[in-house]
Amino acid sequence: MIHFAIGTKAQFIKMAPIMHLLQGDGEPYHLLDLSQHGSLTGKILADFGLAPIVTRIGREGRSVTTYSQAVRWLASGFIHVRFKRRAVQDRLFIKQDGVALIHGDTLSTLLGLYLAKAAGLKTALVEAGLSSGNLFDPFPEEWIRRHVGKRVDYLFPPDVVSEAWLRKRRLKGRIVNTGYNTGKDSLDLMRNRVRAHAARTHNDYGIVTLHRLETLSSRRRLKRVINHILDLAQVLGKLHFYMHPPTENALRKTGLIQALKESANIHIFELAPYPEFINALSRARFVLTDGGSIQEESFYLRKPCLILRNRTERNEGIGKNAILSTWNPSQDASHLHSAEQEQPHETNSPDLSASRTILNALQEFRIGCGAS
Repeated sequence: MIHFAIGTKAQFIKMAPIMHLLQGDGEPYHLLDLSQHGSLTGKILADFGLAPIVTRIGREGRSVTTYSQAVRWLASGFIHVRFKRRAVQDRLFIKQDGVALIHGDTLSTLLGLYLAKAAGLKTALVEAGLSSGNLFDPFPEEWIRRHVGKRVDYLFPPDVVSEAWLRKRRLKGRIVNTGYNTGKDSLDLMRNRVRAHAARTHNDYGIVTLHRLETLSSRRRLKRVINHILDLAQVLGKLHFYMHPPTENALRKTGLIQALKESANIHIFELAPYPEFINALSRARFVLTDGGSIQEESFYLRKPCLILRNRTERNEGIGKNAILSTWNPSQDASHLHSAEQEQPHETNSPDLSASRTILNALQEFRIGCGAS
């Protein structure tokens, strides 16, 4: 059976096309919701029309939004790994053999790996092989990706660069290049589903998102990013800041949120459902972000993108529509203005080839069976 051991919003979105294909084939599949972003799970599944067999760690409808909650959540998960293996096998993984798909470089990636191993399952890492080249930047994401990559049975890099990085390390897992990231499959699937209009528009706003642990955990780094956004708002005009709950908590704790609220050009929004956000992104002039998924989506939509980091492990858009921040407002604004001249990408009906590649590689585990 195909299991999905995932916990964050981005993981749910990027794994959705794989679930979509299984569901289209009439094949049961199982989701272990690790509940890092548990308050968003049901909505994302509904947005994509998905109906997996679901088990979960943690309370239904609750997300991890503070560091203290993260510590308790992670400790609870590893208590299951160490002392409750029978419960992991019987309850969390519904007594079914197979392979567990995990994703990316988050704490959910780490926890998903060890829970699947405790259940005696094979494991597969989707979006494997991305690297900044520096073990400690971003931390812990870079460490997690390397640590997990050494221990899984299948690795699915999204391009030739990440594939080469994995092969150079002679890892034990079978490496299968998916050709591109499943995030594009998700974007194409959702735009086809909701008929989002991606043509060039005259909307006058840019989009801002921040959520990475490397940004939020450092007061110095967070202050630098927020001050840069405030400076850019003076040059670029209206910005729509989509606020993740952990981001809001960090900004309140550091006292930085007040400056954002006082800016005439910055408008704060709650985290939007994926279809709504994709519509907003399709119509935005440009994007300011520290997130890799948004960097990718900006590339697929050909939106000018400023990456608010010193390094990125992703190649999508670099030197084309996207650059790493120079931390000079006039230079960064100039990049965004010049990149705005690009016409947006026209998306055809989705073929979901990256997701199909993953399922083809895992064909031996695709046995239709219900929960016990």
